[in-house]
Amino acid sequence: MEERIEVDGLKLAVHIARPATNAAVPAVVLCHDFPTPPRGSLASGLTFPELADRIARDIGWMVFTFNFRGTGGSEGDFSVGGWLADQRMAVNFLAEREEVNGIWMVGTGAGGTLALCTAARDQRVRGVATLGAQATLRGWETSRFIDHCRRMGVLRTPGAPADPAAWGREIAGVNAVGAARRLAPRPLLVLHGSEMSDSSALYFQGTTQAGSGSGAVFGDGLRCAGGTVVRLKSVTNVGGASQYPVVGDASVSVKGQVAAPGTRTYQ
Repeated sequence: MEERIEVDGLKLAVHIARPATNAAVPAVVLCHDFPTPPRGSLASGLTFPELADRIARDIGWMVFTFNFRGTGGSEGDFSVGGWLADQRMAVNFLAEREEVNGIWMVGTGAGGTLALCTAARDQRVRGVATLGAQATLRGWETSRFIDHCRRMGVLRTPGAPADPAAWGREIAGVNAVGAARRLAPRPLLVLHGSEMSDSSALYFQGTTQAGSGSGAVFGDGLRCAGGTVVRLKSVTNVGGASQYPVVGDASVSVKGQVAAPGTRTYQ
């Protein structure tokens, strides 16, 4: 179901997918990444409504997905404070629904980074999953990034941001690692690799932690995932980083053959 919800006087494009049940169900806020070329903000979260409908149909959860301000059919301009406010709106909306019995957040890229920050401050969020999220957004606070935002179409108002220094301080203040500490002991799933050589990287899933959490020597490193191991994908690092899944890949639960709730270890 498509809706328009107002936040800070801006109308945001929202898609809500509901399962075919009258019972109370868990709900997830699904957050897209910062826009990328060639289509920029116009393509942000373009496939997320379809994903939301599939989650509601196949898993039975309610899904709330939306376009952050400055992207897609939503009004406004990008700012970290604005995107955090948009996420709070989503959590508040679900918290007020009698048919929702728990709220989770899932985000890709910067959407995941900020979801972790939002959840760390809101005990109503029971857990977070991030895919390719950045630990910080440092480097985004520069005048060069402002030009990039204009090219991507997320700074639509002439002269935005009105106060570049304050806008940059918000960006520089994002600390996903600190947020992860505050989120504990609530569950957190992160699948992202960085500071690696530009070679192949293998993402895989295990049913236990190797070495009781201390890992087991494997080549020149440690293998942390043990038990029944499922190979998710071998990818090629670019710029020392990679992630799983990307567009076109099966989801972690599908590829990992996770048919029922439980604990898994990823590496």
